[in-house]
Amino acid sequence: VPRVQKRLADQKKRTSKKAEVFTPTWVCEKMTDVAENDLKGEDWKEYINKTCLEVTCGEAPFLTSRYDTTTGQMIAVPDRIGLLDRKLNVLAEQFHDYDMWMCWAINAYASTYGYEWQGDSLLLARANMLLTWRENFKWLFGIEPDAGKVRNMAAIISWNVWQMDGLKKTVPGTDIPCKIKDWKADKEILFKDVGEDG
Repeated sequence: VPRVQKRLADQKKRTSKKAEVFTPTWVCEKMTDVAENDLKGEDWKEYINKTCLEVTCGEAPFLTSRYDTTTGQMIAVPDRIGLLDRKLNVLAEQFHDYDMWMCWAINAYASTYGYEWQGDSLLLARANMLLTWRENFKWLFGIEPDAGKVRNMAAIISWNVWQMDGLKKTVPGTDIPCKIKDWKADKEILFKDVGEDG
């Protein structure tokens, strides 16, 4: 369950044992306002394709704000403030055509990354991202996406939001380096090599 729905004693235990904290939605909004300035480019296409990463993402509130992190109340699709939400809002303004929107939504997701140590939080982050896509799709087109499109988007999300020890850049509790997908180059890469030349 999302952190806001956990018992207060469980929240405190996770904070003290695992350094898990939450960021209120209003703080996420102020921070994503600043981050969005770094993503903005020459045009909307550059903005959609610009890579962003939420480190120690928890339930991924900086990427998608499906619900208020302090109250648990759902947030309407056009009012969401995460970086991915903002990319999808741009696409809603650009396209009313199903195929073109879908093509650019794939680009938006392929350029959006996050990692998390806790497995249950990782599951919620992935679910929030997939449900965000589904809710945007339904909001725009009034229908449910077909199973093939759901599988395709789930595959992108599973590559782009992964479990990792952020200090060691490995699978938690191991020395196994984490791999991610570079969608532009269409290849798997080690996360520790991201940003290195050659």
